[in-house]
Amino acid sequence: MKKFLALLLALTMALALVACGGGDDAASDTTADSGDDAAASTGEFEEMTWKFACSATETSPWVDGAKEFARIVGEKTGGAITVQYYPADQLTAGNQTDGIQALMDGTTELSMHSNLIWSSFDQRFNVVSLPFLFSSTEEADAALDGAGGEALGEILESTYNVHLLGIAENGFRHITNSKHAIASKADMNGLKMRVAGSQLLNRSYELWGADYTNANWSEVFTALQTGTYDGQENPLPTADAASIQEVQSYLTYWTGAYDCLFFCINEDIYNSLTPQQQEVVDEAGQKAVEYERYINRSGDDEIKERWASQNGVTITEKEDMDIDSFKEAVDGIDDWFVNELKSQGYDDAQDLVDLFTKDSFNTVEDYSDLDWPETTWNFACSTTETSTWADGGRKFGELMEKATGGKVKVNIYAADQLTNGNQSEGIQALMNGDPVQISMHSNLIYSAFDPRFNVVSLPFVYDSYDDADAKFDGEAGEKLKEILGEYGLHCMGIAENGFREITNSKHEIKSVDDMKNLKVRVAGSNLLMECYKRWGADATNMNWSETYTALQQNTVEGEENPLPAIDAASVQEVQPYCSMWDAIYDCLFFCINQDIYDGLTPEQQAVVDECGQKAVEYERYINRSSDNEIKERWESKNGVTFTEKADMDIDSFKEAVDGVDEWFVNELKSQGYEDGQDLVDLFTK
Repeated sequence: MKKFLALLLALTMALALVACGGGDDAASDTTADSGDDAAASTGEFEEMTWKFACSATETSPWVDGAKEFARIVGEKTGGAITVQYYPADQLTAGNQTDGIQALMDGTTELSMHSNLIWSSFDQRFNVVSLPFLFSSTEEADAALDGAGGEALGEILESTYNVHLLGIAENGFRHITNSKHAIASKADMNGLKMRVAGSQLLNRSYELWGADYTNANWSEVFTALQTGTYDGQENPLPTADAASIQEVQSYLTYWTGAYDCLFFCINEDIYNSLTPQQQEVVDEAGQKAVEYERYINRSGDDEIKERWASQNGVTITEKEDMDIDSFKEAVDGIDDWFVNELKSQGYDDAQDLVDLFTKDSFNTVEDYSDLDWPETTWNFACSTTETSTWADGGRKFGELMEKATGGKVKVNIYAADQLTNGNQSEGIQALMNGDPVQISMHSNLIYSAFDPRFNVVSLPFVYDSYDDADAKFDGEAGEKLKEILGEYGLHCMGIAENGFREITNSKHEIKSVDDMKNLKVRVAGSNLLMECYKRWGADATNMNWSETYTALQQNTVEGEENPLPAIDAASVQEVQPYCSMWDAIYDCLFFCINQDIYDGLTPEQQAVVDECGQKAVEYERYINRSSDNEIKERWESKNGVTFTEKADMDIDSFKEAVDGVDEWFVNELKSQGYEDGQDLVDLFTK
C-alpha cells in the first residue's frame, strides 16, 4: 500500500492512443503490417498456441481486441505465436468466474474479463465502478492509465498469478428495460433488474430502488425474453452483441456506472519468456487495449440509431434525466464501500478510493468560501472551437466555476475571435489584460515576441510524449515560465499542440528529396523556416485561419501541424498525403494576465493554479489520445494516404538539419540573448 501512496502523490497520465482494425473469427492467422517493426532483434519464439477467453460474444469488441493482439504478436514473432478465441467463456460452460480461475491456473493463457467479475475474487476491483465516478471516457482513460490503474495492476500481479497487459474497456453501463422510460430514481422503483455480480453494483441498484438479481450473462437474453427480469444494465456494444434490443423497449443512456476489462496473461507463461519477448507481448497488449477501447466507444451512436429505427427502442439521454435524484440516492456510497473493504481485511481501501477520486482532472474541491469577486474572464486560442485547445479552456472554466461556487466564469473565444484571427495580437491582448484575460497559444506564435520560445521546436529533440512531458514539467519548463513572467504573464501550465506532421496535395513524403520545392505553409517561426529551407521546401508563413483556403486554391501545396489541429480545421479535405514523422513538437502556454493573477489572494491563486494544471493535463490527454482515430477516419472517409515514420528515411531529414542547434544559438546571440546555449542545453542534454 505504500506504493499506492506514492502513486497518489505522483499521478502520471499515460497514453491511450486508439487504433482501428478488424480480424477473422477463426484462430488468428496473422498477417504482416508494414507499419510495425520487424521482430529480428527480439529473439526466437518457440511455436505456441495461446487460448483467449472472455465473457462477451464472438462479435464483441473484446474479441476484436484479442484479434489485434494476435495480429501484432503473430507478426512480431514470425507466426510462432497464434491465438485461439473462446468467447462467452466457452471453456468454462459460460461461467465467468471459472474463466478467470482458468487463467490463474494456466488452463487458459489469456483472458479479458470485467473488473466486476474479478471482484468475486477481490472486492477492491469494484472501485472502478463507483457510481458517477467518471463523467467521460477521457476521464476514465486517465485514471486507468495512471496511478489508479497501476494500483489495480499491482493487486492483480502480486496476488493472482497473472500479468496485466493493459486495461481495456467495457464502458458506461446503460440501463435497458421492457416496462417504461427511466428518467429519475422513482422510475427504477420495483424494477426487476439483472445486475452484474458485484457487491457495489448490487448496493447501487438497491439504493436506486430496483429489485436486483445476479445471473451469468449467457442466461440473460432468455430471462428478459420470458419476463423473469424486466431489465439489465450493460455497455451498448455488449448488449448489442447479445441482441438485447430485441427484447427490451427502453434505453437509459447515462454515466451512472462504468467498468473496465483486465487484459491478462498467465504469470507463469509470461515469466517463461525472455525480457525481449516480454517486451513484444507487452507492446502488443497495450496496442490491443487501445484498439479495443476505440472500437468499443465508437459504435454507441450507430447502435442507438439502429435500435431506435429497427427495434423501436425509446431512448432517454442523460441530459433529459434527473441525475441529481440518482446521485442523492447513492450519496455516501464511497464511505460504505471503504468500510465494506475494511471489514474484509483490506486496510488499503481508502488509499485506493482516493487514487480514483482525488486527482481527477474533472474534480475540484469547493473553495467558494474564499470571498471570490464575481467576474468573467475571456479565454482566447488560435484554433477552432472544436479543438483540444478550446476544450482545455472549457475544462478550466468548468473547474473554476465549481471551485468558486459560480463566482468566476470563463467565456471561450476560439480562432482568436477577439483579435480578428490574428494570433500575435491575441497574445498582446493577453499581455494588456483586455479583452483577453487567459489564453492558450503556441510557443511558435510566442516566438514573434521572443525568439527564445522557439527552443521548444528544435528538430528531433523528443523521443516520445513522456520525454516532452518530463521536459515541460521540469527545469526546462520552469525556465520558459520565467521568461513568460518577463512579459507580464503567469503561466498556469504547459499544454500541448504536439508533434507537427506534414500533409500535402502532391505526393508521399518519405525522404528529404520528396520535400524539394514543395510549397509548404509553415507556422511563423524563424527556426521552422530555417529547418524547412534546409529540407528543400518552398516555405511561407500565413495565419492559420487563412490556410484552408490557400490549400484549396493551391496557393500552397502543404502544411505542417499536429493532427488534432489539422482535423479541427478540416484540412484533410484538401490534402491527400500525410507523413507521420514526429520531427518537430510545439507546446501551448496556458497563461493568465499577471495583474489579474496578482489581484487575487494567495489562497485564490492556489485554486487558479490547481484548475489550470488540471486543464493542462486534460488538454494533453485528449490531444494525444485522438491521433489514431483521426488517421482511421481520414483514411476511410477522405482517402488520405499515411506514411509512417518507420517507412521514412528519417536520417536524411536529420542530416539536413545537422547543426541547426548552433545556428539557433547564434541567431539568439545576434539578437542580444546571451542565455541561448543554456536554454538549448535544458532541452537537449
